[in-house]
Formats: sequence, structure tokens, C-alpha cells
Amino acid sequence: MSGLAIILNGDPTEVEAPLTVADLLVNRAVRPERVVVEHNRRILSAEEFATVWLAEGDELELVQFVGGG
Repeated sequence: MSGLAIILNGDPTEVEAPLTVADLLVNRAVRPERVVVEHNRRILSAEEFATVWLAEGDELELVQFVGGG
């Protein structure tokens, strides 16, 4: 495994590679059913999380739904 430099929510971040979006969510303790993922300016469907592999320089935005009143 090697390091991979990505931009995550606007911040430079080093992650282990190879890594899918689903792996990243697990590593960050993010529940897939409560997040929208934008990968290189494209919104991913939940079905794509396990098939989209991260590459050097990728940009991701994770937007989590928060409940409350």
C-alpha cells in the first residue's frame, strides 16, 4: 500500500491506496446512507461508492445529513 494525495472537503489529505469511495467512508466512520459524495465535481450514486477508485489529486466533498429539531 502507498499513500495517495487527495482533496477532501477542501483540505489536502493523505490516504492509503488502493481505496474506493466506500473504503474511505468506512475509514472515516461515515454511514453511506447519510452522505452525498461529490467526486471530481460529479455527484455519485450510492451504488457507485464501491466501484469508484480514488486516484492522485481527486477532489471529494462529503455532505452528511444531520437530523435534529
